[in-house]
Amino acid sequence: GGLGNIPGIFGRVQSVCKMGLATFIDTTTPAWRYRLLALAGHLHPRFITQQGLFWRQARACDVVIARSRDEARLLIKGVGIDPRKVKIVLNGVNPPGPVDIEGVRREFAIEGDFALHVSMFTQRRKNVARLIEAIGPLGIPLLIGGLAGPAGEGDDVYAAAKKFPRVRF
Repeated sequence: GGLGNIPGIFGRVQSVCKMGLATFIDTTTPAWRYRLLALAGHLHPRFITQQGLFWRQARACDVVIARSRDEARLLIKGVGIDPRKVKIVLNGVNPPGPVDIEGVRREFAIEGDFALHVSMFTQRRKNVARLIEAIGPLGIPLLIGGLAGPAGEGDDVYAAAKKFPRVRF
């Protein structure tokens, strides 16, 4: 979906039997905002919004692929795409191989149980500071891995971690 697919979708030829549109939608944005931008994108052909473009492209497609239930909800309620066209295809991942738990414990000098969190941990929406505040008092080692954002982002995470010596990055 988007500007790069305008020629392919609007120039659909008869030899194409089925056409799908896969969108990438920020599920932290409220549906009403998507709906407003989709409607604004319908007002005039020269006024382009990503949501209005998704709506126009979806009309020409047989299927619209969402990566989650939240994304499907935003496509239907926010963008206004026909729910019969929306299909959920979860992001595919290869299952990890066997994990050497004892090797992890040796590498990080941990005995017994531990908790592991992996994400872009400095983003507020990941709630890592709250995770630290919840697990820290229990005394369970907490390993936090993943990507950190730019300097200053995640100061609340680092401040929470300083309170508990068993939290490590």
